[in-house]
Formats: sequence, structure tokens, C-alpha cells
Amino acid sequence: MASYEDVLSSEIEKYKDYEVSSSACAEYVCSKYLRKILTERFGWSGFLPMIEGYARELTATRAGQPLRILSLGSGNCDIEMQLAGLNGLDCQFECLDINPHMAARAADRAESLGQSSRFVFRTLDINRLQLDKTYDIVLANHSLHHLVELEHIFSQVHEAMHPGSFFLVNDMIGRNGHMFWDSTLDMTNRLWSLLPRGLKHNRQTMMYTPLRHQFDQSVANFEGVRAQDILPALDQVFVFRDFAPFFALVNRFFDRDFGPNYDMDDPLQRATIDMIIELDEFVCRQRLLKPTQMLACLVRRDAPVQEKRWLHFETPAQVTNLDDQKLFDVFEPLAPVNLDEQQPSLARLMLLLRLTVTHALLLLRSQPAGLKLVRWCRRRLLALRQQWLR
Repeated sequence: MASYEDVLSSEIEKYKDYEVSSSACAEYVCSKYLRKILTERFGWSGFLPMIEGYARELTATRAGQPLRILSLGSGNCDIEMQLAGLNGLDCQFECLDINPHMAARAADRAESLGQSSRFVFRTLDINRLQLDKTYDIVLANHSLHHLVELEHIFSQVHEAMHPGSFFLVNDMIGRNGHMFWDSTLDMTNRLWSLLPRGLKHNRQTMMYTPLRHQFDQSVANFEGVRAQDILPALDQVFVFRDFAPFFALVNRFFDRDFGPNYDMDDPLQRATIDMIIELDEFVCRQRLLKPTQMLACLVRRDAPVQEKRWLHFETPAQVTNLDDQKLFDVFEPLAPVNLDEQQPSLARLMLLLRLTVTHALLLLRSQPAGLKLVRWCRRRLLALRQQWLR
């Protein structure tokens, strides 16, 4: 079993050259559904507008003093740079990340934008966070699901906030390792069976995926290592002022694995995503499936909160404690596939081999030789298949 230091090194290497990107399908879903419903419920349409709104609220009470903003797992600081460029906001940023390559890119970009005086970059392991200052805003933008010591981190953040501070979070709250909850996998595979083959090509593994299956992405790194613990751990320490959990299903179709397959100018593909959006909204609104992502504004326990705003789920406990079988109050369970009865022996073997190679790539892709190795394995499997068919 790999040591903590080995996994940390692998994580740093994995994100060495990482740049944030999203597919046209993801942009379509966010534009058609997410931004609209967030605006209706909260008055902001996403994480940056959310931060801006709270920053302007605090600025009105600061009497000309700059806002002190701490960013946990800031990466390339994309959102922090955008915030720094907004008119009428005077902010000083302290950006923390374990990855020196990402921190260096962020520092270079700050200099190119003439914003260096506003930023301090620190390279450290946030799992061992020790804070000795007070901040007006603390940010966590898709960083918490990479962290192990959540309870320690949240305790440190709480102590570094004053009663008027905000802890603003945009993160994953699904099952650990980004695995499916059982009922979510059931519903996903119902929909998956309707998709044409061209939409089932995994762009990360470069392999056809006839059905979605369970895979723990935290096996080889910290990806989603304690994702399902984020929500209850936050609820133990903070008070939620804004609570917006979303996406139970649809993000399984527009993620980095499969999202690039979709042509949103194609009427059938657009209609397919529209149907999944509506189903996602239904299962969240009816509290049938657990959401996997969240935007939230949290405050200290002793902070006054006049109004709590929420989307679909009124409290974090309603998400955490949702019965995974609740879906089947409305939908019949999907009958399990019996490979022994329904698959010829060769096809069954090839399916199992494909799943094995898929797992191998996910485990090895952070290693320099990993991709070459798996592509070689895939070529050998295809050659063996041709021999068996002769």
C-alpha cells in the first residue's frame, strides 16, 4: 500500500500541467439549468458571482480597508484572478496549495496582469494547516474533496473567521472516490442503455464503455478521498447561510470522461441531455437521489443569520441521511445483468478485460509510462480477439 507521501507526490505530478476546462455539453447544462435556478433562489448564478456578492457586502462595512481573502487549494488561481480584476473591490489574497507548479503558474499570471501586490502564494500541505490570522472570506473551490484531515482543517478555518466572515465552498459531496451511490448507478445505466455507441467512448481511457460501473478514484491518489464526509463535517462546525446542492445524475454524462463526445448542435444529442437535465431536477426536487456537488456560504456558529436559503434540500442532514433506496419508491429497480446467462463467453471475457484495462489506466495515468503501457495492453487485447474469432 502506497504511503501518504507517495500518494501526495503522485497527486502533485498528476496536476503538474493541469488547466481547468469544460466541454460544450457541460456549458450547455450550466447555462440552461444551473445558472437559472441559482439566480432564482439566491440571486447569483455561480461561484464567482457568489463570491463577488459577499465581497461587496463586506466592502460596504470595511471603511476603505481591503478584504483579507484566504484560498484553500487555490491551484492556478483562476477564480481569484477574476475576482481581483473586478472594479470596486479591494482584496488581498493569500493562496495556499500543495502543488508548486500550479502556484508558480498563478504567480506568473498575477505578474502579467499587474496584480502581484495583491497576492501571496504559499506552498504547503493543507492537511496540516495552521492559521494564525483572521480572514474576511475563506474560499474552497473544488479542493476539499482532495483533503484527508477535514475536521482539523474546518476547525482551523472556524478559528480564523470573525463573526462577519464567510466560508464560501464550491465542491464535490458525492460518494468517496467519486463512486456511484447504488441507486444512482441504477438510474445512470437505465439512461446509458438509450445512448448511441458514439456517446459511450471514454475520452480519458480511450475505450468503449457499454455500461457504467463502480470504480474508486481515490485508490491511487486523493481524488474524492473523503467527498461524502465533507457535508456532515462542515455541518458539525459551521452554520449554512446558503446551501445549494445539485447534480445527482447529469454530471455523469458531461464529465471529462464523456462530455467531449456530445455535439450540442445535434438535435438528438441535445434532446438527450435535456431529458437527463429534467430527470436530474426531478430526483433532486423529490429527494430521491443524493446530489454530488454543492455551492455553500457558511458562517461561524456565533454569527447572526437572519435568513437561510436552500435549494431542494433544506439542511445538509437531509442529504447525508437520504435513504439510497428512496428512488425505488417511484421507479422499479433495474434488473441486474447476469453475465453467465446473457453474454457469450468471448464477449464476457472481453468485457471483463476492458474493465480491467480501464482500471489500470485510471491507476497508472499519473505515471509517465502509464498511458503507453495501457495502450499497448489494449492493442494486445484487440489482437487476441481477432485470433479468437478466426
